[in-house]
This record gives sequence, structure tokens and C-alpha cells, in this order.
Amino acid sequence: MKKVLFILLSVLFLAGCGNSRETQESVETDDNDLEVIEDGDKEDVDEVKDDDSSEEEQTEEGEDESNGDEPDQDEEETDSDFDIRKSELERLDKSRVRDEYSETSVTDIRVNDDSGTGEGYIVLVDLSFDRQNTASTSKEMVDMYASDLTAYIGEETDDVNQVVSFWGIPYLQDEGNVVKITTERSGDGMAFIEQWYEPSIFE
Repeated sequence: MKKVLFILLSVLFLAGCGNSRETQESVETDDNDLEVIEDGDKEDVDEVKDDDSSEEEQTEEGEDESNGDEPDQDEEETDSDFDIRKSELERLDKSRVRDEYSETSVTDIRVNDDSGTGEGYIVLVDLSFDRQNTASTSKEMVDMYASDLTAYIGEETDDVNQVVSFWGIPYLQDEGNVVKITTERSGDGMAFIEQWYEPSIFE
């Protein structure tokens, strides 16, 4: 009887040890699977982060390129306004000389910003008085035309601060200017501030 009980206890003990090993192996297997899953999740998260970083870099590069290519709109508008005003002033001067002054032509017109005041324009006009007159008569005619031209510009504009006219008189001197008259805005009109005449021609 004692032998039978001993055998039964031995069998139960061995069975219990087997179940314990299986349970431990099962737990270890589950832990390994969990580690593999966690590592896989980490790799997926890292890939998502890398993709997001790549997209952000591409977006920033695109914005930088776009900003670099965009022209300065204010500068374009300023240049365009100046060109338009320059053309208007050139037409104004040429039409006055063509319609009102006998045997006189405009050879060149230059319009500059008035850097002294920071606003408005300075107009420089090259003219040729082609009538064959004596020096004194030519001087009188040039003075009259220069006075009329600057007065006309002063009345027709409010943004021209200075007008400088250079006069050539081919009959008296083949090349170069023999008269220079500078006028400056004074109120609603223009006033003479400098008059130069070639000394070898005009006494």
C-alpha cells in the first residue's frame, strides 16, 4: 500500500513540474514576442518621423526658392511710375518747343529725381536755335524762349522743381552750347537762378 501511494505522489509531482516548465516557456515566448512587436512599432514611428521631417525640409526649401525668385513689387512700381512721368514731361517740352518756337528744336531731354529735396524732378533740356541772327538778337530770342518754356512747365506741373536749358546756336558756333539757363520753382512759377553766355560770342 505504501508503495502504491509513493508511486502516485511521484507521478503527480512530475506532472506538476512539466506544467510549470511549459508555463515558464510560454511566458518567455510571450515576452520575446512583445519585444519584437515593440521594436517593430519603434521602427514604424521612426519611419513616420523621418517622412515628416523630409516633407518639412522640402516645404521650407520650396518657400525659400519662392521668396528668392519674387521681385520687389515696390521697386517695380516705383520704376514704372518714374518711366511714365518721364515720358509725360518729355512730350510736354517737345510739344511746346515744336508748336511755339520758330526754328528751334529739342535735341535731348533728361529727367532726373531731385535728390536734393527727396521728391519731384529736375528737367534738363538741350535745344538748338537755328535761325541766322546776330549775337544780340539770338540772345534775346533764346532768353525769351527759355523764359516761356520754364514758365509753361511751372504752370503745367507741380512736381518739377528745376529746369536747366542748354542752348546751341549753330550760326554763331558750330558745336557745343553757348547759353545755359537754370530756373528753380518759386511758388507756382519758376525763377531764374543762373544765366551763362559764352563770353567769346556775347559781350
